Amino acid sequence: MTFARPPTIRDVADRAGVSIGTASNVLNRKPQVGGALREKVLEAAQELGWRPNSIARSLRQRRTGVVGLCVPLTGSAYFAAMVEAFEEVAAVQGHAIMQVLSHSDPQLELARVEMLLARQIDGLVLVPCAMPARTLEAIARSGVPTVVVDRLPDDQRFDTVTLDDAGVMRRVTGHLLSLGHRRVLYTVQHPELVTTQARIQSFEATMREAGPAARSRVLARPENPLAYAGDLGRVLTEAEPPTAIIASNSILAQWTLQALTGSGWRWPADISVFAFDEPAWAELVTPPLTCVRQPVQAIARHAWQQLLARLAGETGPRRHVVLEAELVLRSSTAAPAGTSEPIAY
Repeated sequence: MTFARPPTIRDVADRAGVSIGTASNVLNRKPQVGGALREKVLEAAQELGWRPNSIARSLRQRRTGVVGLCVPLTGSAYFAAMVEAFEEVAAVQGHAIMQVLSHSDPQLELARVEMLLARQIDGLVLVPCAMPARTLEAIARSGVPTVVVDRLPDDQRFDTVTLDDAGVMRRVTGHLLSLGHRRVLYTVQHPELVTTQARIQSFEATMREAGPAARSRVLARPENPLAYAGDLGRVLTEAEPPTAIIASNSILAQWTLQALTGSGWRWPADISVFAFDEPAWAELVTPPLTCVRQPVQAIARHAWQQLLARLAGETGPRRHVVLEAELVLRSSTAAPAGTSEPIAY
């Protein structure tokens, strides 16, 4: 039994009555051919069921059309949205995304990135873990164009797209201070990350500027929801507990609301809750969750522009883009009990 071979550009050219060169220009989306001739080629390709041979094309162009993406996890609303944003921008540009997870483990991050590099990816987008030195060195040796996003490493070899973490934390803390809160708790999972360190420093500095009555506190490294509920419960039953909580990501926001509900605490009547990241359920809880909306679409767009420029051969110094996040004010934050009106800050 014989099997029909896939149609080639020669077959399309013969069906359309044009040269192979003309058919190739049309099917490779080159602008040299237009009008009726172009329509004839496209019609012939459709009739024959012609599909581009991506393997042959990649061998000719020395490109695979694949860009690697390494993020810590997708359980966080922020990183899940980031993956979606990169998928969208890659599809528009005719690329595919090959995604891996590092789980914030330097060893695993290195292994997963080396796997991507071995597959001859055209470029790489990396959200690094807390200690990415070995991974960044492997990338630099490979020569693969790379953009580092979200976290600014102590490395000057790569283009970066990051957020103004200190600035957004100042705005978050300032909003709570303006409502009258003077005892605020910031809960974090990974205090060693540069983004978290910048936020902690900004949080503590902003609270100090509010005067001696303002007290900041950081609760770090919760292991799981149960342990976190226990730690949070002990803090909230102290003589002078916090009147507001800032959760550093959507995972901790979920754990916070679960812990408060389990202990009979109401938000914002008993305590206000502000979350970095905007989970899909932010407006579904009652009251809805006040949060920081990260500019994931802008992150993907700027990172992709930088990556395409490097793929096109652009050289020059490292470029660093800093983006602003948006505060989405909902009903989970309010003035603390006993405060009659907002306080100017």
